[in-house]
Amino acid sequence: MNQADTLTMAATPAAKKRGFWQRRLLDPLMGFLAQGVTPRELSRAISLAVLCGLFPFLGATTLLTLGVGFALRLNQPVMLTINYLLSGMQLLMIPVYVQLGAMILGANADNFSVSLMLEALREGSLMDFLRQFGMAGWYAFVAWLLSAPLVIAIVFITVSPLMNRLAVKRAAQGGES
Repeated sequence: MNQADTLTMAATPAAKKRGFWQRRLLDPLMGFLAQGVTPRELSRAISLAVLCGLFPFLGATTLLTLGVGFALRLNQPVMLTINYLLSGMQLLMIPVYVQLGAMILGANADNFSVSLMLEALREGSLMDFLRQFGMAGWYAFVAWLLSAPLVIAIVFITVSPLMNRLAVKRAAQGGES
């Protein structure tokens, strides 16, 4: 076997088509592990990014994520990527947080909907919007805040073993090179 055959055989497994999640999430995480970020640090950044990404106020999650990341010296690229990936989930969670907060505070939020909120934001003044949806925002904030420890714990417990496995895989790949 000559050198060209060896290069072709070595390139074949790497030449497989890589999926979206592999390219956009796993490869960057492996890169951070290669740079010396620990699996625990990545798990912590991901957990807090999920919490920030679910913050029930549109347009505020990026600033919250940046602030938490800077304050706690966490990995900003990981946190902002998770924040971006959760934007759809945030919209789905707003009514859940509003209803949960209303229930906790003994209030009624049956007339709340995200579509009404977005329409009021587009068409009315800021003061009209705040009059109509201010309490819903308060309910959502209370529920988000009270659920924060649970969200962080669940995500951290779920993500930590995955980050540890990635670190082991990275170490094995580093040993082969």
